[in-house]
Amino acid sequence: MISSYKALIEAKCQSNPALLNLQAFLSASAISPHSEQIISQKFFSVGQRTTRTKLTTSQIAKEVHDNPQLNNATSHNKIGQILIVENISKETMAELGSCLDIDPMFFASHIHSAWRNLDSLSPKFCELPSQTKAQNFATFPYHRSLVFPDINREDYKLLRLLNIRRKVIVLPPIQGRRIGLAQHCCSVMIVPGRKNTWLGLVLVDSPMQDNYISFRGKQEMYIKTPCTTLFHGTPEGLQMSCILNLNTISRDRSLLEKLLESWESSAQDFAQNDLNLKTLSYYPLRLIATEWVNYIEVVRVSLRNNSSPPSNTTASPEDLERIKSAVTSASSWPRRVASSTVSLRRSVLFIKKHSRLDDNSTNWEALRDDYEYITASLVQHGEQLQTSVLSVTMFLQLLESRRVSSETKHVSRLTVLALTFVPLSFVSSLFSMNEVFSPGGPLFWVYFVVATPLLITVFILARSSQWGSVFIYNRVKGFPSG
Repeated sequence: MISSYKALIEAKCQSNPALLNLQAFLSASAISPHSEQIISQKFFSVGQRTTRTKLTTSQIAKEVHDNPQLNNATSHNKIGQILIVENISKETMAELGSCLDIDPMFFASHIHSAWRNLDSLSPKFCELPSQTKAQNFATFPYHRSLVFPDINREDYKLLRLLNIRRKVIVLPPIQGRRIGLAQHCCSVMIVPGRKNTWLGLVLVDSPMQDNYISFRGKQEMYIKTPCTTLFHGTPEGLQMSCILNLNTISRDRSLLEKLLESWESSAQDFAQNDLNLKTLSYYPLRLIATEWVNYIEVVRVSLRNNSSPPSNTTASPEDLERIKSAVTSASSWPRRVASSTVSLRRSVLFIKKHSRLDDNSTNWEALRDDYEYITASLVQHGEQLQTSVLSVTMFLQLLESRRVSSETKHVSRLTVLALTFVPLSFVSSLFSMNEVFSPGGPLFWVYFVVATPLLITVFILARSSQWGSVFIYNRVKGFPSG
């Protein structure tokens, strides 16, 4: 099954470079697979309650095509089904793609490479809004904000040990804590062409674990960190009541568990209506909004911590290193914020499109307001970061120029001292050939008579260029302007 879907993708790669990452993922050499979860949740318009079934890759085809319950569905007893996959493997991806005839761009958008690759394109940057309107899927990338209690300073660029390797960036210490930003993605899709039944497909990432690949220079090392915790940048009450309004869902659970519980609590709405992309995307978008709130809080804390220059204009070498580290950290934020803004704006466009499709769209209007507020806040912080990086860079240049000026003065003093001894040693060598000029001799005074004028002459010659510059500057300054 994987070979046929792989062949389809290879044929499409010739005309669509955005599929190259997906081709590389499916063609990668066999590695130890990491645990994935495949859960089928069914909804019944009459009679039965919502049911859940845990599947394996080999059971997918039977579940979606040869399931007696789905085959017996009628117009009066419609059955809906959502397949949610956590930490999808390449075998499951190929099985789903072949069984359900899934557009490869759906999987390519979910994979997106952790690091920029010049040989392939990111789907989110090569698709126009007019193209995405006709798609039956949507992808929502986001970041989770974490706190690493104990991690080496050189372990700041990590990859999660998942079937799809996601990037984790660990920021420099902020108030004694190491905060990390972990890539995540949630993708949703409606599978068309099913009579009296509907099928939704959702891909999510697994919750944070403790095993990573660290890039130390050109070396790749497997590391295990102490248990990471979520960064609580915003009061829990605000997140749960204002944005989610799902008080029963704990924030430290996986996205898969939160979605299953949300869908079960709204099973009646799913059962009575044919599922569409708007309905399937609503809860993922609401849950992801909380992660964006915490991401913005990390940006704000980092801005306050790293981008304000010290009050004094003199700095020790340790202070200079700290400021340079702050500039390096802050200078990476504008690019990171710009990429996040692109993802948020795509989500806003998606929400606006679907809020216009339904007259009774109060919930979607509230969701649109939340995402527009989050996007505006991120753009504002991005502009502040650019301004602060510029000011701190200028302050660092000022400190460097003062340090160079101070070193130049010290070198000048040493040069004067060295020049002082040149004539003295020269005259001393001349008179050392006769004992009458040595200390205590009758003509010792001649040494000073000869050495003193020579010392003055050498000093004048050494300083003549500087005095000439000062003289010319004063003359030019004295001319009337205009």
